[in-house]
Amino acid sequence: MYFDGERLVDGAGAPLDWPALSVIGDPVAHSLSPALHAAALQARDIQSRYEAIRVAGPSLALALEAARAAGVRGLNLTLPLKEAVLELGVARTDECERIGAANTLVLRRGDWMAHNTDARGLAMALQRALGASLGAALRRCVILGAGGAARATAHALQGLGAGEVLIAAREVSRADWARDFGGRSCVLGDLDTSRATLVINCTPLGLDPADPPPIDPGALDPDAHLMDLTYGDQPSALLSQFAGRGQDGRAMLVAQAALSFSVWYGALPPLPQMAAAIGMDW
Repeated sequence: MYFDGERLVDGAGAPLDWPALSVIGDPVAHSLSPALHAAALQARDIQSRYEAIRVAGPSLALALEAARAAGVRGLNLTLPLKEAVLELGVARTDECERIGAANTLVLRRGDWMAHNTDARGLAMALQRALGASLGAALRRCVILGAGGAARATAHALQGLGAGEVLIAAREVSRADWARDFGGRSCVLGDLDTSRATLVINCTPLGLDPADPPPIDPGALDPDAHLMDLTYGDQPSALLSQFAGRGQDGRAMLVAQAALSFSVWYGALPPLPQMAAAIGMDW
């Protein structure tokens, strides 16, 4: 289903009713969020529906108005809408304001309120993967990319007490916010990853298995921890070519989805059931 600029329609152009919950973005067909939230709704015995809806960037304002008029409970946002939604002047949390991006909207008394659960979701995913080794991994951190996901990552690492944080972008001017999170910035092409203890890919490279890795995986210390926020049926080239320990973005996806569920319903999220819905343990 997609929003055609006026209404929600199916693939044949027939009008549809807005579901109570959905993830919007473009592209969105690959999203695992419907499976996660279907499991959460079932586990908490909530009679509701969550769908993936394609919404192009230029149609965002109209889509939000249509969803608001339909009385939906909430929305998740993915690329390319996470930063664009704040430019529309919606109310937002302090965390959302600091990160400069939103991934969750809740309708309160007829108006949208924006939240960001990505940073806390990423922190939960790192804690799950590394446990007692997290402190050592946080000594020298590298973030690849400079968009909303990168800022959420920098916010999370600062909250976890990271040591050095370096943000690498193709255009260093796009990472001029690095100092706001206690970090430094550099041009991606000049990046030296040999001493990094934690590397997190926040670029879109990896969404398609044919994508080249954003950096040379062979230059990483095999004892470092590599996290690629992309996910798919196959590991990204970055993960598959890395000789050490790595994880894709599914654990973060589960965690941020669970936190979104709490925003919408004020209920304890059923993390084990949500993770099981995409073949993971929690």
